[in-house]
Amino acid sequence: MKTFLLVAMIVEGLVGIACIGSPQAAFAPSGMEFNPAAVLFGRVFGSAIFALAVVAWFARRSGQPAMMRIATEGLFAYYLVSSLVIIPAVLAGVMNATGWIVVVLHLGLAAWARYAAARGA
Repeated sequence: MKTFLLVAMIVEGLVGIACIGSPQAAFAPSGMEFNPAAVLFGRVFGSAIFALAVVAWFARRSGQPAMMRIATEGLFAYYLVSSLVIIPAVLAGVMNATGWIVVVLHLGLAAWARYAAARGA
């Protein structure tokens, strides 16, 4: 679980910082358009994603298997549910085909989270 949490911490930390700093730039490859309200929500999204990185960091540093498992299960839920939210957005044209890359990445991380939690390592 420690390796998974480290990777999740890095990925979500970088994405969170990018979204807080400039959601328009962070989401530019997806073809999404941003009005001022969307910029605000993009930054709020970034702060939530950054918080996931902080949880992964603390869980990993705790060294406590129960804490690491809870964080891993929470990240599993995020990766799975976010994929289910993004798929209809891509199909409806809200996001372009690069949205599929995010779906594949999230489903891959969800599978890794499930494996790591089940294995307990």
